[in-house]
Amino acid sequence: MREELASLCRIEKTVVIESGHAAGTMAIERAWQAVRSGACEFALAGGVDSYLEPETLEWLEENDQVHSAGAENNPYGFIPGEAAGFVLLTTTAAAQRYQLSAALELMSVAIARETNLIKTDTVCTGEGLLAMFRNLAGDPPAIRVDHLYCDMNGEPYRADEFGFASIRAAELFRAPDAFTAPADCWGDVGAASGPLLLMLAEAATRKRYAEGPVLAAFTSSETGERCGFLVHDRTEARTH
Repeated sequence: MREELASLCRIEKTVVIESGHAAGTMAIERAWQAVRSGACEFALAGGVDSYLEPETLEWLEENDQVHSAGAENNPYGFIPGEAAGFVLLTTTAAAQRYQLSAALELMSVAIARETNLIKTDTVCTGEGLLAMFRNLAGDPPAIRVDHLYCDMNGEPYRADEFGFASIRAAELFRAPDAFTAPADCWGDVGAASGPLLLMLAEAATRKRYAEGPVLAAFTSSETGERCGFLVHDRTEARTH
C-alpha cells in the first residue's frame, strides 16, 4: 500500500494491528493518539478483511457460524463479508489550514478486554464492553450518545453481550434501541468494521439525518479486544 500511495503522499511510519474485528478501531485509536501527541500532522487508519476465501468459509461452517448453513439451516450465524475502509485523521487547525472538510470531531477512543470469549464454555455478561463504554465516556457518563453503530452480526453471543452491557450503561444512551448494525446489509466485514462505522457516522452527520450530534461505535474481537469511539458533529454550531 505504501508503494501505491507514493504518488499521493509520503508515509513515514506503518503500524500493523492483527486483532480481528476490533483491529480497525484500534488503528483509529493509535492514529488519534499520534495526532494528539503531535507525533504527526496526519494519520491514516484503516482495516481490511475478507471471509470469502473457500478455506475460511469451510472453517466458519465447521464452527457453525455461517447464517443459514449446515444441516440445521443455522439461524444464528452471520453473513460473511469482505471490505476495506480507511479514514484520515488530523487536528482541527490542520484541517482548517489545508481547507479540508470534516463533519466530525473525534472526542475519545477507548479499549478494554473481555475474558469470557465466544466459542468457549464461559458465559459473557458484557464486562469487557461495559468497561470500554465507561472508559469512553466516564462513569457516570459525561455525555449522552444519540446513536450507536456496532459490528453485531446476528450471533447470539454478541447480542447477549451488548444487551448486558447496555443495560448497565443505560445512562450513556438517549434511547436503548438507537443503534445500527450494518452487518445485515454488507455482511460481517471483520477488521474493516471500525473505519466503515466511522464513515457511516460521518455520512449521517454530513447529510443531516443523524439522530443527534453525539455518535458512538464499538467493535468486538473474538480474542477479547473491545474498542470504540465517540464523535461529535463539528458543523452543529455553524448550522444554527
